Amino acid sequence: MARRILLSIALFALLSGAAFLILREAVSPAELAAGDAASAAASATPDASLPGLRGRLFSRLQRGAIAGRVVDAAGKGVPGAQVTARGPALLELKAGAGGAWRLSDLEAGDYVLFASSGLLASDPVGPVPLGPGEELRDLALVLDTGAAISGTVLDSRDGKPVAGAKVGAGASTVAADDQGAFRLAGLPGGTVVLTATAEGYVPRTSEVELVRGRERTGTELHLDRAGRVKGRVTSNGAPVAGAEVWAARYGFASRLSSLAPVAVTDPEGAFAGDVPPGRMELVARAMGYAEARTEEFELGAGEEREANLSLGQGGTVFGQVRDAEGAGVWGCRVEAWDTIHGRTTAASDSGTGGQYWIAGVPQAIYLIVASCAGGRAEIGGVRVAEGAQVQVDLQLGAGTIAGRVVDSAGKPVAGASIAVRPDGSAAPESPAGASRADGSFELHGLSGNRFAVSAAAPQGRAERAGVAPGTKDLVLALGSGDLEGKVVGDRGEPVTDFVVYAEPLSLDAGRPRSQRFLSPSGEFRMSLSPGRYGLRVGAPGYSSSGQPNVEVREGAPGPKVRIVLTKGTTISGRTVDPAGKPIAGVKIATHPNMLYAFGRAAPVSSGSFALSDEAGAFVLNGVHPGDRTHLFASKEGYEQRGPTMVNAASGEVANVEIKLFPGNRHDDAEREFAGVGMTLNTRNGVVNVVEVFEGGPGREAGVRPGDQVISIDGAPTAGVQLNDVIMRIRGEVGTTVTIAIRREGKDFTVSIPRAVVKF
Repeated sequence: MARRILLSIALFALLSGAAFLILREAVSPAELAAGDAASAAASATPDASLPGLRGRLFSRLQRGAIAGRVVDAAGKGVPGAQVTARGPALLELKAGAGGAWRLSDLEAGDYVLFASSGLLASDPVGPVPLGPGEELRDLALVLDTGAAISGTVLDSRDGKPVAGAKVGAGASTVAADDQGAFRLAGLPGGTVVLTATAEGYVPRTSEVELVRGRERTGTELHLDRAGRVKGRVTSNGAPVAGAEVWAARYGFASRLSSLAPVAVTDPEGAFAGDVPPGRMELVARAMGYAEARTEEFELGAGEEREANLSLGQGGTVFGQVRDAEGAGVWGCRVEAWDTIHGRTTAASDSGTGGQYWIAGVPQAIYLIVASCAGGRAEIGGVRVAEGAQVQVDLQLGAGTIAGRVVDSAGKPVAGASIAVRPDGSAAPESPAGASRADGSFELHGLSGNRFAVSAAAPQGRAERAGVAPGTKDLVLALGSGDLEGKVVGDRGEPVTDFVVYAEPLSLDAGRPRSQRFLSPSGEFRMSLSPGRYGLRVGAPGYSSSGQPNVEVREGAPGPKVRIVLTKGTTISGRTVDPAGKPIAGVKIATHPNMLYAFGRAAPVSSGSFALSDEAGAFVLNGVHPGDRTHLFASKEGYEQRGPTMVNAASGEVANVEIKLFPGNRHDDAEREFAGVGMTLNTRNGVVNVVEVFEGGPGREAGVRPGDQVISIDGAPTAGVQLNDVIMRIRGEVGTTVTIAIRREGKDFTVSIPRAVVKF
């Protein structure tokens, strides 16, 4: 208490212009505590953004500290033990005399702390909440028998060891040897975050379950080779220093993933950095500008690409949010959701009278979404050009939905978070309050025909789609189950690095989910809502496989599933023209689906893909063995006159030549259309779904091959020409099409957002 009073006096003196010596006297005794010499090197730099000495010292007073001791099982201090704190920042230090340690200059926030020494490790402690200026003392980190993990770092493309790769977990980091082998000891038990980095490769982070006193051996950690991008960021021809450059990989239909940092521009506006290979675009952001994007491009592993970006001021979207009676609504969050790239790029709140103004909106097609305490409304297909001002007025509806949240036993759940979005909306759901003490909830101000409503609580999550306004008895039964299984190779060996993709078989059971596992034993556990799922599993060097119908039960897991993956074949060769000259940049795949961007973006791919290099060389890995394997190739300005057939029954096939001829194929921009990602045919006057693209809007909405399309936006399809049916489904990007589906004699209605389907 005396120290806090002294700090308060010092702060008053500082703001009054008193001598610096008064403040220094207030903080120096604690800084001389045992173990603090080591913590000084780990402390964060005082905030230099505040002008002058007073600002820096004031900032330091707002920072906190955590102190304690590292002891062994007998309570004896362990000097030199490594102490690690994870929170707003990652900090590490060595314990001093008697095992004492102190972390100072900490930002407020939650911290998790643990210690290690040799083969010993403590359990993680936390999260420990630290307030501004607060000091927490006497935290004990008790060392006990630790866990260990060992294995090999491999190149995911050719399976060769990655020598010198840095592998770390907790406070331990080692370099892989010439054979890619590594071993980490002194790790805590439970879930451990394992990281691996190597020059020219994409960094990898995985969670691994470890048991104290045991070593997990045989871990194969696959790293993907990176591509490299470089260029300049300018505005009106002048360089922009300090601009952030990000990479966004292609998801589906040009809907790009979350942004990954690449670099920050230097004083000349230049940047360079490594990125994962694949189809992507670069994004540049800087204060006072609308973000700029490159065109999408395909980047191969080890390939370098130059891309320049020009920042502009963007456009403006403005308007008013009104309730169902036409009165302005204050305090609504209004977002410009980029329907092509799948993210919010700008937002603002509505003011008095419901007016809003969103500036700096990049050129694109948007879904404007208003999320209010009294409801939600959205309007799609809003085109914004550079410098344009577009007025978009949004009106909340009069629709209501009422229901209750219960647990698996049917008992009411209070405080469950409720969220809602129009069924098929391209934008994320909006928070809509919480369930009451009796589990009941009510949603108001809904504008639309059908909605997806979800509830989430510690007891689990539930979601129902296709809910009509006026529904008064919606029941959201929370529950969660675990899918357990083991992935092995065709020789019985455990597969240690794999992706599991679980797809609900029910139309109202929510969206598919994928998860990547690093498991030395090949075993996995995946939390899912109860129901039936189709599974697909993929791993580097293997052809994908799965099970079409797996049940996930409430509570206790059901029988473990066993997925057997076949070791794939490697096919290498060249792409050439009729004269035998190499053709670079050719897409080669074992399935036509993989030639298109959506096929390569699926969580678990249906085939193998490669891009030929400058010499026309390519390598396909993980090809499913077979004596009649077809290779498909594509490049703008060329055509393949039938697929190339190879015998891939053996482990390796070399010197395959794929010949391409000059052709009149359209470029990618001309072969885009706004659809839902499925192919159809007609038989006896009935429209049937033939294929639904993996990861696409139709797939996520629950449409499956074999479904019958009964109507589109309420108009029956019986007797309608197939081309007319297709044109009804296509439409403006970001808008929604409602399709009635018949499956096994039952009719369902799904609303699906239209997206750009890129080839």
